[in-house]
Amino acid sequence: MEFQKNFHDIDFESDYKTLTSINRYVQMKRVLDFILALLLFVVLLPVSIIVCIFIIADSGMPIFFKQERMGYKGQTFRIIKFRTMKANTSTNDGITHKADMRITRIGKVLRKFRLDEIPQLLNVLKGEMSFVGPRPDMPHLYQKRDKYYRYILLVPPGITGKATLEFKDEDELLSKSENPERYYKEIIFPEKVRINVEYIKDATLIKDFKIMLETVVRVLK
Repeated sequence: MEFQKNFHDIDFESDYKTLTSINRYVQMKRVLDFILALLLFVVLLPVSIIVCIFIIADSGMPIFFKQERMGYKGQTFRIIKFRTMKANTSTNDGITHKADMRITRIGKVLRKFRLDEIPQLLNVLKGEMSFVGPRPDMPHLYQKRDKYYRYILLVPPGITGKATLEFKDEDELLSKSENPERYYKEIIFPEKVRINVEYIKDATLIKDFKIMLETVVRVLK
């Protein structure tokens, strides 16, 4: 994957979206997020129970993986996922690649179909996340005091998003790197920021729906 664009391509001076319009967009989306998350939580409850049983049978407890992430307006929160790696093997950088030996057998299946993301419905219900938005990353990645990095915190982080779709093969990219942590921090994350800034500037509920639909199609392929 080639990253040809840079932040100089983004002109905030001509941005028609004011802080007020972004806040209005977030408020409208919050209502829809809550309703959809509640419905999906009920519908996917049987699937979640089955996943819990398989995780315990495969690698024991705990069932869930929780980790601090950067969220809306710079507030940190604990993201919730079904555990896909061996217990107590997570690292401070939070980097996982395709050939990672820490991933369990059931974890490979869960990650392939993104079933490990189901518990994030709880994050959405609590208002910590949205269905569509910048993926929440580790807080240390946001230490750079840059207007672009701050801009992506103006909307809640999402379960999926434009950058998520662009980097659908992120695990494979990291597995090919000699230093996955450095490659993510210096190459992938800044590019994600750029993509997310573009998304926020032109974000609408209709575009969010299209991103959700594309995500479902790609997962089912």
